Amino acid sequence: MAAKGEGGFTETGPVEVIGVNSCGGCPGKQVYARAMEMKKRGAEKIVFASCIFKGSPSSLEYPCPFAGKLKKLVEEKAQIGTIDWTH
Repeated sequence: MAAKGEGGFTETGPVEVIGVNSCGGCPGKQVYARAMEMKKRGAEKIVFASCIFKGSPSSLEYPCPFAGKLKKLVEEKAQIGTIDWTH
């Protein structure tokens, strides 16, 4: 999806994925450190997996209860843009 500019990447067009990481577990305790490391390695945006905002599996509709806080932390403290979903 990323390489083709599909799904959550329709606004950016094709992108190169430079890394894949997790939030570090509830309540997202490693998000800031991991976002900063990805930024240091050249990331221009942090893309949250679809399950963070949409729920996993999507049929359960149980998104991460910390999703909004994680997004705010990455955008405001790490100062890097985000995309809320992948597919």
